[in-house]
Amino acid sequence: MIGRGLVGLTVPSSPQRRLYGEFIARNPAFFARAERRVVSYWSCYYRWEYTVFGTYPGSAF
Repeated sequence: MIGRGLVGLTVPSSPQRRLYGEFIARNPAFFARAERRVVSYWSCYYRWEYTVFGTYPGSAF
């Protein structure tokens, strides 16, 4: 959903990337909790399909 809402997120120096970075910088606890949840979900349901977390699509953002 993030990628669809912020189309230019993967483009260096794009306004969307800057806004996303600012949001993360201002909300480190939220980002850490979301990251833990993504890792937990991967570990529980997708670890066998994506043996390396970095290859799991949910780890992209």
